[in-house]
Amino acid sequence: PEQTLSPSLFHTCAITHRHGVQDTCGGGGLPCGPVKCWGHNEKNQSTPPPGIMFTHVSCGGFFTCGLQVGGEVSCWGEIDHPP
Repeated sequence: PEQTLSPSLFHTCAITHRHGVQDTCGGGGLPCGPVKCWGHNEKNQSTPPPGIMFTHVSCGGFFTCGLQVGGEVSCWGEIDHPP
């Protein structure tokens, strides 16, 4: 199943979808969209890269990672071991 909302202890991120518009990406027809985050942002964990479409998002303690449409993983925030 697609993960479009991911809560963490201090911040939450979601893949945003426009009401009434079904954005799909890739050959599999996965829903996609930009990521929006809210909550604490001490380590930039709530500041996703602009203009990138994601199919999955997952929040950690002080970081967030998302799976881009092309399959590349992007992470932001405080990351000790980036992918």
